[in-house]
Amino acid sequence: MAVKKPMTSFDESIGFVDFIDDFLKSENINADFKRTGRFRGALRPAHFDAMAAELEIFQKSCGVKGSVVARADQSAETGSRLFHGGVVYDMDGGLHPAKFHNGLIAKARALGVTIIANCPVTKVEKTGSNYTISTPYGTTLARKTAICTNAYTGAQFPELRRRVLPLRSAMIATDVIAPEVMTRLMPKSRVCGDSRRIVAYYRPSPDGKRILFGGRATGLKDNPAKNARQLHTAMTQVFPELKTTSITHVWSGLVAYTFDHAPHVGQIGGLHYAMGYCGSGVARATYFGQKMAYKMLGNTDQGRTAFDDLPFATKPLYKGDPWFMPAVLNWHRLADRLGL
Repeated sequence: MAVKKPMTSFDESIGFVDFIDDFLKSENINADFKRTGRFRGALRPAHFDAMAAELEIFQKSCGVKGSVVARADQSAETGSRLFHGGVVYDMDGGLHPAKFHNGLIAKARALGVTIIANCPVTKVEKTGSNYTISTPYGTTLARKTAICTNAYTGAQFPELRRRVLPLRSAMIATDVIAPEVMTRLMPKSRVCGDSRRIVAYYRPSPDGKRILFGGRATGLKDNPAKNARQLHTAMTQVFPELKTTSITHVWSGLVAYTFDHAPHVGQIGGLHYAMGYCGSGVARATYFGQKMAYKMLGNTDQGRTAFDDLPFATKPLYKGDPWFMPAVLNWHRLADRLGL
């Protein structure tokens, strides 16, 4: 009798996009979700070889669907001449985050959930079998409490704050681009990325009229003007013909990395938490949020994940202030320029 192999964390990760697809359908949320696939370009020939080998491993180990794209054939995937070929991952896609956010809020409110904006929690204390939650506007009692602050985890939760590295990511939106140019630059309307150390990610807007281009911000604080200049420069490296295309929007926010580059779900001091999505929070946060909710309800079967037993490690002396990250990111930017 064949023994079923237990699901690994990597096996489970492959299903995150399927989960979002099913979740949006079951909850009837229109978030402009499209299963476009993802093209990842190789900035150097050695990167192409490594990416092709990695895809082959994924295909054999857990059935990832994708294909290798030779440099001679990449015009079918991208109008950029920057790359030395690349790979396509068929399962990936994109959605409109604001529509998804608004859809979740509407569903929660329809179920009677009260959402209080601009009301930070200042302290959580165990009071008998309950938790007293203090805010600037008063206190409330809760039998169970979930911490879902991710990169915005503050000093009131020191044991969680010291386990995540908040990094600022920024995005720009171009002005409307002529349809024939959009078709040439992004012929299959895929979500895209490449092999640089400082990640870049880009895609057509949901209406197909603009390019949304994102990457790491210039620092830990929000600096829209500087972020726009940096991302515009990165975008024109990929698509030189957009050099004179203006930017209409720029925004940024914090994402949380963990020291093992894996998301974490569990309890600490009796408080439930799910966090550390490492830049892929749209699918991961939704998935782990549901798993955490099952755990809080006592449904261990539905709440079980392959990530349950991962130690949520930190580093000595780190208290949650990533003062060193700008220097680390600048080193990686230099390495990208030098081709290291």
